[in-house]
Amino acid sequence: MRYLEITVPEGRRRAVLDVLEDEGVDYVVSDETSGRGYTAVVRFPIPTQAVEPLLDRLRQAGIGDEASVVVLNAETVISEQFTTLRQRYSRGGQTGSRTSRQVLRTKADELTPPFAIYTVMLLISAVVATAGLLADSPAVVIGAMVIAPLLGPALAANVGIVTGDDRLKRTGFTYQIAGVAIVIAASVGLAVLARLAGLEPAGVDIVVATELEERVAPNLFSLAVALGAGIAGILSLTRGFSEAIVGVMIAAALIPPSAAVGITVAWGMSGAATGAAALVVVNVLSINLAALATLWIAGYRPQGLFEVSPTRTPTYTYAAIFGIGLLVLAAPLAGVTLLAVSYTHL
Repeated sequence: MRYLEITVPEGRRRAVLDVLEDEGVDYVVSDETSGRGYTAVVRFPIPTQAVEPLLDRLRQAGIGDEASVVVLNAETVISEQFTTLRQRYSRGGQTGSRTSRQVLRTKADELTPPFAIYTVMLLISAVVATAGLLADSPAVVIGAMVIAPLLGPALAANVGIVTGDDRLKRTGFTYQIAGVAIVIAASVGLAVLARLAGLEPAGVDIVVATELEERVAPNLFSLAVALGAGIAGILSLTRGFSEAIVGVMIAAALIPPSAAVGITVAWGMSGAATGAAALVVVNVLSINLAALATLWIAGYRPQGLFEVSPTRTPTYTYAAIFGIGLLVLAAPLAGVTLLAVSYTHL
């Protein structure tokens, strides 16, 4: 359940109340006397499933961005009219707790930390991941995944695309690109220091280390983690599942491969570095493609007559970019997978 508070602009009071009365919403209205161009404040509880349709109706009635809307969680509502409203939306097949588009934007924004904090956390994650790969320690590598705050940027970019929020989209992509670059740069620095200190694992060939070998010779099975992470990330955001667990899954697809790029660059192993870099790019594309497709299929896009077209074209464009890039890079992974399968059957 949600509790909405809408500050109504001058001249729009009757239009707002007409929509609420037509929907059967039990509301309370009070005059707004601050002199800031508003005429009233309307407060009312509403089923979660009704938030998005109601806000869309208000927008169609001319209540646009000039109105201030606050959406809060409501624990309990005791009202016959509210019960009737909830039953009506339940009969309409909307029994899930699907998050409204308006709340979705806010949640995606909140999961993206300030850039300074983001950078510090990624630097720590890069150091831990590099140490874990060099020490061939799965536990340490997992610890690096827990630290990395990568969930927010991955989701913000795609929420911004399907809802037409350019600021959110720009922030998400900027954070993703910068995040991968930060991890690779930090890993290169730490790996160079480790090499100069003679801390070379697994003898002469560092890629013999199991944790590192998995990242420098990727195969098609690597895609499963990234695709699953993108889908699970959106479901966690829209259905209220644990974002922390999904964040670890996204970090698992990005942090270790990025650290592997840094290590192999520091050791001058261009072939291994190329394999790890390909895995990083494939995983970034997979996460974004899966998240974008899940959002669009779930209906997270402007629904008005004049709003669908402006977001449909960018969504298809980004989906095509992600998909084509993924197909091009997945071809070598398919070859590696076939070779591995053939080798095991010899």
